[in-house]
Amino acid sequence: MEKEKDSKLKQAMKGLDSFLTTHYSFRYNQITEQCEFHDKHKFDKYRVVDEREFNTLVINAIEEGVNCMDRDMRRYLGSSRIPSFHPVTAYLEHLPHWDGHDRVSELARSVSDETQWVEVFHIWMLGMVMQWSGKNRMHGNCLIPILVNPLQGLKKSTFCRSLLPPALRGYYTDDFDVTREGDALRKMRSLALINIDEFNRMEEGKLARLKNLVQMSGLSMRRPFQSSYSQQPRLSSFIGTSNFCDLLTDSSGNRRFYPVMTKGSIRLPRINYKQLYAQLRDELKHNRRYWLSPKEEQAVSLRNDAFLRRPIEESLFYSCFSLPRDGEKFQRWTIGQIYEVMKKASPETMRDVKMRTFGKHLALMGVKKLHTRYGDQYLLNRL
Repeated sequence: MEKEKDSKLKQAMKGLDSFLTTHYSFRYNQITEQCEFHDKHKFDKYRVVDEREFNTLVINAIEEGVNCMDRDMRRYLGSSRIPSFHPVTAYLEHLPHWDGHDRVSELARSVSDETQWVEVFHIWMLGMVMQWSGKNRMHGNCLIPILVNPLQGLKKSTFCRSLLPPALRGYYTDDFDVTREGDALRKMRSLALINIDEFNRMEEGKLARLKNLVQMSGLSMRRPFQSSYSQQPRLSSFIGTSNFCDLLTDSSGNRRFYPVMTKGSIRLPRINYKQLYAQLRDELKHNRRYWLSPKEEQAVSLRNDAFLRRPIEESLFYSCFSLPRDGEKFQRWTIGQIYEVMKKASPETMRDVKMRTFGKHLALMGVKKLHTRYGDQYLLNRL
């Protein structure tokens, strides 16, 4: 009786396999973790096997005489019989030979002719493709280009979106919130490019979180319906746009960002995506560097001082204190004493200035300090 039951089950699965492979092609999308299919006879695009499509497949199988139940179809579609497919790596693997024309620099110059920008953008694009390949297990693509211009309607966001070929546009977003860590990590695992739109709106604390995220090469995540955490590969790289120039807050840690003033409305060249990405793929194969050297990082950091966000309390500070000139006498102040003087002078200005960031602001304003056994003391004169 048991053997007869097993025989019927085998026949049913063979019938189901024959029906599905004759009429459809299936693949398991490793990014979305969903089964996709298309009808071989209609030459349509792959689409997700959602509940509606699933029920249609079951009905079609039954109408063809297949002894099929929902659980049989679900078991089949959830098995390794369905080949795995990674949209991004598959795109890279099927690129043609590069024709030798430098399309990356051409694309960069549609934003700005600045020599350093063209070089940094090229490195960032190489880092993005290396991130997609899954071979960069030690370091994430930790650079973020930011397109800056006070005018709107200059196609900054359009440029960011257009960096991805049409086949990968579904793996782009400009919806990203660093404060929702679980959601942020999921997007870093499943999206090819994340655009931080209106970058200037990011508060200082959020910028610090973003710097931590962008340096990650792997992501420690808890998968749905699982109690333990596992290490997942990071797929995404970051880019940003801003309508304001004063968008960075930490002079000591701004090498992760590269703001660039656009030269006006961005006129995108006609992009041959296959050749663009074939160039990047071939350059990586020939070991072209996809990260900034320490010397380049230092140059970027110095350049970025022009994009630092000035502290809101800066004018108040200079109405209360002066910086001693060379050879001039000075007084020693603790950070708490400075804060209290300014708070007494203007409680409203100092209301939103947190003590933990006040020290960074003093450094940004060029205030020198001494390290003593009693703590840091700042060299100032009271006005």
